[in-house]
Amino acid sequence: MSVKGGRIRSSYKRFLSIKDLFVCSLVINLFVAGSFAGMLGYFFRSEEASAAVLDVEILSNLQTVNNSNTTPTVRWQPTVSNQAVDFTITGEALANVSVNLTGKKYGVLVIPPELANKVTARGQATVNTNVTVDISKVAVLTATLTAVNNLVNLLSDIQNGAIAPLTGVTLNLDEVNRQINLLNSVGSLSAAQFIQPMTLTDDGRALYFSLDDGLGPILANNVSTILTDLSNAVNALQATGTGLIGTASALTINTVLAPVKLSVTSAIAAAKPLLTLGGTGVQQLADASALGNTTINMPTNVSGPGSITSNLDAEFTGTVIRSNLIDVNLLSTADAVSTIYFAGETFVLDQTLLPDSLNFGTHSIQTKLDETFAATQGGAAGGADTVGTIQVTDTRSTAKNWQVKVTRVGQLTNEAAALGAAKLKIYGGTLTSDFSSANVRSISGTTMDLSDNTQQEVMAVFGTSTTGTAKLEIPKFELFVPKNTDKQTGQYNTKLVWTVTESP
Repeated sequence: MSVKGGRIRSSYKRFLSIKDLFVCSLVINLFVAGSFAGMLGYFFRSEEASAAVLDVEILSNLQTVNNSNTTPTVRWQPTVSNQAVDFTITGEALANVSVNLTGKKYGVLVIPPELANKVTARGQATVNTNVTVDISKVAVLTATLTAVNNLVNLLSDIQNGAIAPLTGVTLNLDEVNRQINLLNSVGSLSAAQFIQPMTLTDDGRALYFSLDDGLGPILANNVSTILTDLSNAVNALQATGTGLIGTASALTINTVLAPVKLSVTSAIAAAKPLLTLGGTGVQQLADASALGNTTINMPTNVSGPGSITSNLDAEFTGTVIRSNLIDVNLLSTADAVSTIYFAGETFVLDQTLLPDSLNFGTHSIQTKLDETFAATQGGAAGGADTVGTIQVTDTRSTAKNWQVKVTRVGQLTNEAAALGAAKLKIYGGTLTSDFSSANVRSISGTTMDLSDNTQQEVMAVFGTSTTGTAKLEIPKFELFVPKNTDKQTGQYNTKLVWTVTESP
């Protein structure tokens, strides 16, 4: 007998038994795909991969990153709107996925509560993955696999001469073997890529999409193509004979093959409609699939939380799960966290830049001459002038109309008397500002005499929503005492109060 394509090995029989189908498909792939190193790597990665943090997670070593380019020191303003941010979730094959999991496979991005309903999809999620399928769990293929198994058993008997003498018989098994091997290896797809629309949960706390809705049609189309080619190969399977004995044997073999071939082609014909879009076989294939190394890109638009008074580290959690529901509270405890950093808004006068005290020194009492005393370090005559800075930082996005004012609370007094005619004077120095000059006024380049118990403006910002800092230097503080001022021995004191007020 001439059997082109060689003997159908017992390994094919083992593969086609429903019990051993998945395990043997991996072994067969080593020969069919010629990818021994790649498949061996798959086993090693599965052994080394860490367990999933949550029971519903179906990948290990999950990580999530984003391209916002924010850091703890480089933060977005909390009022930013619709910033384009891509979140990338990566994971590896998980060695032991819980057999109790039900539902579809989902890619999920959990949104921090501070940004609920402030993150939206910007296009569709993109998935790159490797997938294996245990087709023994695909009910719509059970009849086909059984029929093919029966065919393989029969072909083995034919080759062993159990059906008819093989002298003068030719049977070409090449195409049948090839298609059976392809069916065997349908469980492995490399670099499968697809896109899926994303959905925001009702509470605005998660963006998610179904991986099964993308995987199912890919797997179903692949299987459907193989089944079509297998059906054609089985239909074309025909023994031929030469000579009296060969012709008689070929007739016997073809007669025995006919009902088994019909069983295979009929089973395939029944299965194929169930592998079209919407067919039950599509979801069955997705259910039976297991993900290998996977990369998911989820493009989003992110808006800030609005006005906040302190920095916010907004933590997003990415994961890949199999579940009947999206449990945000559970999924937010997963490990694959990616952060976007927002700056808290501030509106503050930096009081540390103003002097704690003004010391105008110790002087002899006289009434013949006007006197001007500068505040110096320690009150020493000729010492370095005491200086100060009025600095206000306002990072709020709201319209601004605020003023910095100073009040001299009462006259300079000691226990016995007051310097009623004395005048306290401050000098306006250099003004630097992040705000337009048209939106700032100050005493820069002038002096101001402080009136008793009266708030007086030294700097203001108005009519702008710009964020930033305004700073006015005070290079000198002076006290003018007229010559005819009544003076008494003792230490004279008063108080300066600096305030920031906001008015319409």
